[in-house]
Amino acid sequence: MQFVMKSALALGMFSPLMMVPAAEAAPFYAKLSVGQTTQTEVSGFALDDGIAYGVSVGMPVGPLRVEAGVSRLSADVPLINAEAHALDYHASAFMDVSIGERASVFAGVGADYVDAQASFFGNEIDASGTGWHWAVGGAYRISERMIGEVQFRQIQADLSSDQIGALDLDASEVSIGFRLAL
Repeated sequence: MQFVMKSALALGMFSPLMMVPAAEAAPFYAKLSVGQTTQTEVSGFALDDGIAYGVSVGMPVGPLRVEAGVSRLSADVPLINAEAHALDYHASAFMDVSIGERASVFAGVGADYVDAQASFFGNEIDASGTGWHWAVGGAYRISERMIGEVQFRQIQADLSSDQIGALDLDASEVSIGFRLAL
């Protein structure tokens, strides 16, 4: 319920912009992105930055652009030889606002399912759960079939682990991506 309320509030903030047409290359697209996870915390414990990459598919629906995808997020645990990674399955709704013939800015919110693993001292910890995210970015039409984008995404999730119980995940992802019309 908290996710629904936050999503409705975020979309409500963009309602005056709904009259602005989205700058999409085609009705259906695939996106490939690569970047970095930053400011990752698990239940208040800070992790070092790591690599992020993902794939998504999307399409415009009315005044919004909807997108579904999966991203791999990674981070290192400081001071010990350990690493953590997660698969983040996400669905998003974006509002695109044109700022010229080829450029646009966008903002959106979405739901996440996170499946995470951490390994250290020969032990493996698995955790999974649901969450939500918000994102902002900019896009530029490279050609009729390709759009490049830069995006910042903030992810929050409540995870559960059989080994250690409840965990809170808070992570930022900065990425560059390319949307290709299908």
